[in-house]
Amino acid sequence: MTLSALCIGRKYKYSYDEMKQLGIGALNYDLGLVALPKELLEKKFSEYNESELKTYRQHTVFGFLMLSQNHTIPSTSAAVALQHHEYQNGCGYPQGLKGDNRPPLKDFSRNNMIHRFAEIVAVADAYDSFISGRYHEGIERMDVKGAMKKIIEMGGESLNSDIVKTLTGIIPIFPVGARVKITSAPTPQLVGYYGVIARDNPENLEMPQIILYETKNHQKVKPILIDLARYKGFALELTN
Repeated sequence: MTLSALCIGRKYKYSYDEMKQLGIGALNYDLGLVALPKELLEKKFSEYNESELKTYRQHTVFGFLMLSQNHTIPSTSAAVALQHHEYQNGCGYPQGLKGDNRPPLKDFSRNNMIHRFAEIVAVADAYDSFISGRYHEGIERMDVKGAMKKIIEMGGESLNSDIVKTLTGIIPIFPVGARVKITSAPTPQLVGYYGVIARDNPENLEMPQIILYETKNHQKVKPILIDLARYKGFALELTN
């Protein structure tokens, strides 16, 4: 998760000091969980009653207080522990802060809003949770495609949409240059054709632009550029 957060920060051209603060925050964002009762952490999140849920949500405050007492920890890093469960629409916790889905760049006018480092960690944590299967609301482990689709769905309301878009450029379903095979097509003759990803499509990760160059019988053909976003019925799979 920390690596994903730092990769996002790098995309925004953060300075060394900003990357350090972000990294410390990402490494310690869930520190407050150690202050919760062991039996609560061993229980499934879906089985929490209202009182237990309230206690669980206090881990953000506990983490913030623990980090704030360490004078070597920047306040911006401690803010990550406190705010990584805040939502862009203000429906998160513990403070009900809002975001504006803007790029997480330095801006001193963002008072009473989610800290930009916490917004980044929230996106990185959500992705890591989905692909590892540890997401506490009972969603089973997902592959990269399923995780990214879910992340995109959460963008705007829960997660910062600009950061989500940045993550799709770091972890695309079909990386540019990857070899693919057409498994379904509106023109049946194209099924089984091979090609490469020419450009991804952040708005629809399953519909990139591809260049076809080989038939299902491995015969070379004149390169054909197809923007899958313009047509219905195409499906791809990565291949060697």
